[in-house]
Amino acid sequence: MHLGRPKGRAVTIAPKCQGLRKRRWFTTKFIDYMKNESAYSRAIFETAQPSFPEAFAIITAYNPDGIDHAVEENEAFNRLLQREITKRHHSSCSSFEITGKSVCGSHKEPGWGLSCSLEEAIDLGRLFRQEAIFWINTDKSLHLVDVKTREQTCIGKFDPL
Repeated sequence: MHLGRPKGRAVTIAPKCQGLRKRRWFTTKFIDYMKNESAYSRAIFETAQPSFPEAFAIITAYNPDGIDHAVEENEAFNRLLQREITKRHHSSCSSFEITGKSVCGSHKEPGWGLSCSLEEAIDLGRLFRQEAIFWINTDKSLHLVDVKTREQTCIGKFDPL
């Protein structure tokens, strides 16, 4: 997969999730890092997807167990995730490519948006040894979900530009 500038539209995350309680702790260091507002309240998602399912997950297969891997390995993990999504869901639900990245673009993780249940998304995250996934509720609130504990923290709104 090409890691250059993806074509499509960018999606920003609004800094506050009104009306939803924010949790202040998680068990893994990764989740503690993810809660850092500088990392997530200004994160950008890029995709060519013209519209989004009512509720969906964003899952990546990059850097299993929180360990950095070479680009080629991460691309292979991503292809395996794509095959697993296809195998599990056939054409009965929608999936689309989506890349999460830092505002400055120094960190990018291509992944998949997937119209499925939260439980299915957590199972896929666990299968691909991820520490967390994103979950977008019907009200477009964006949650970071720890796949081990199933704890969720609201980190903003998924707000297409």
